[in-house]
Amino acid sequence: MLVNLTPHVLNIQDANGSWIELPPSGKVARVAVTRRRSVNVYHDTAVTVYESDFGAVEGLPEDVGHDHYVVSRMVIDALRKEGRSTYALLAPGELIRDEKGQPIGCLGLSY
Repeated sequence: MLVNLTPHVLNIQDANGSWIELPPSGKVARVAVTRRRSVNVYHDTAVTVYESDFGAVEGLPEDVGHDHYVVSRMVIDALRKEGRSTYALLAPGELIRDEKGQPIGCLGLSY
């Protein structure tokens, strides 16, 4: 089974050009982040810049069983950095855009 652990509906184009719509499961895997105000940049208006510190991955099931989970690339990268297994995790593949440049889906999934 393929479980979507992102907060978005994923439109995935398969190898035959067909589209698969994968709804969100209601659970979200993400990397914890702490932000702190760093500086202000002035370009016509004041824009605040924040520094981000990334922490632990949250929201992954304890037992993956025989399922595969679609998560953000950031989740997979964070787990690999910690030396943890990512065998049951997949990320959205290459972004597909319409003629106006708006994202409409992804080309398959990636490890």
